[in-house]
Amino acid sequence: MDAKTEIQPLARHSGVHLERVDRLAYSPDSRLLASSDVSGRVVLREVDGGRIRARLPDQPGSLSTLAFWPDGRKLLTVSRGEGRIWDLGKPDRPEAELALGSLDALTLLPDGEHAVLADTSRVLQVLHLPDGERVRSLGRALPDDEARQNLLSPTDVALSPDGAQLVAARWDQSAALWNWRTGEKVRELGGFLRAAWSPDGKRIAVAAGMVSKRRTELRIVLLDAASGDKLLEIEDEAAFGFAPRGRHLVAVDGSGVRFYELGAGKRVARIDTRDHKPWTFAFSPDGRRLATGGSDAAVVEWDLGGLEK
Repeated sequence: MDAKTEIQPLARHSGVHLERVDRLAYSPDSRLLASSDVSGRVVLREVDGGRIRARLPDQPGSLSTLAFWPDGRKLLTVSRGEGRIWDLGKPDRPEAELALGSLDALTLLPDGEHAVLADTSRVLQVLHLPDGERVRSLGRALPDDEARQNLLSPTDVALSPDGAQLVAARWDQSAALWNWRTGEKVRELGGFLRAAWSPDGKRIAVAAGMVSKRRTELRIVLLDAASGDKLLEIEDEAAFGFAPRGRHLVAVDGSGVRFYELGAGKRVARIDTRDHKPWTFAFSPDGRRLATGGSDAAVVEWDLGGLEK
């Protein structure tokens, strides 16, 4: 397979979102796709046929979190300090609400009873759900942290496939590996800003380089999850994630979508998205689809079958 591998669109969903689509999430069974835009509109649609299942009451603004519960029966949204848990059988009003900070984001943990709260500080909080009780802290604050939050974005959190550990990456310190149950820092990894964990648990991807308000120079670094040793580097500055079947890493930005194989880091496929200009992306858990949300207010689903040939 070479870089000319063609990936075709399966469906294009438009006319519901009126502004840039900034969050996407597939349900654990890959049957539902949730999307949100910068105005706070959240839509739930069926993957097979594209029928809209529900539209949630509008959120205060752009979401920092859009995620399905591990059992697929609930949805979590976070927008401008308001965390909301939605029962998908009764989506007209939230089942529970959480008071959070204005820039906070939540990562659901596999037990369905806890979430990791990330904000612009160095400290992650493990919360009990749905009451929001803080049960554990990961990391510690340093003097002058408040004055140094120049990117004003939450710490990026990536979970291991077994849910036992997480990687925390922020803009001004090395990414670190944590046991969230005990609060133990397992090791520092190097890299910063972004993190992703491969489906087989063997690799962790982080960003490396430098970022500031004036200039950004980034690349993607793949690490051995067990040792932290560097495996390879990929010259790409975009947001990234691992495909569910574990053979490829994808990088997505406004210029398109690029796929890299994990052995040597070679680019094996590219999607020219033209006017779509992707802003966010999500893989279906079954590995068959990639959804992208664009500045054109559309959601496009792409067929990944060709990547597995």
